Amino acid sequence: DEAVRLDDASGTERLVGLADLELDHLGGTGRALHVGWRSDGPGLQRFAARVAEPMVFGQPITAVAALTHDRQDTLFTRTDAGLRLEVALETRRRLELEVQDQRVVASVGEIASASAALTGAALETDGRDDPVAPRRGVRARLEGSQSFLGEHLRAGGRRKTQIGSARAELEWHRPWRAGSRAGWAVELNA
Repeated sequence: DEAVRLDDASGTERLVGLADLELDHLGGTGRALHVGWRSDGPGLQRFAARVAEPMVFGQPITAVAALTHDRQDTLFTRTDAGLRLEVALETRRRLELEVQDQRVVASVGEIASASAALTGAALETDGRDDPVAPRRGVRARLEGSQSFLGEHLRAGGRRKTQIGSARAELEWHRPWRAGSRAGWAVELNA
């Protein structure tokens, strides 16, 4: 895209603009790469990178790694990093693993800095006849995650928080009667 120079109050030239490169399905392999940079003026910048690999070590493992860095003038700086793996166990059964980390450093407010970490896992099986418009079959998904938050207070001291979550999904599709185009479905979430 386009970048221009902008003079700030001190007369110093600063680069502002946007650069974004997104390459999907590189060479027909399913690999993807995204790199982006944006500057809206002095102290307002964002950098993002993401890479996806559909066949790690030639195995049916999809890996997606992402990194983002934000600088918001004198208010805060935030860095996010994440890794997600999807492992195909069978044709319609997969395992997902995820790790995320975030760090924020603030120059104002009660909290001087905070870091958060998330770990998650999910197991999904899909026995539906058609994943887009199913008429019969069952799909089930179990997922859980654990988050840890640590805060350094400006006045001294620390706070820690830990949050866990679990979720279950079940879909059951069945035709109304044999040979019928009509059907019914039951979905349960907990």
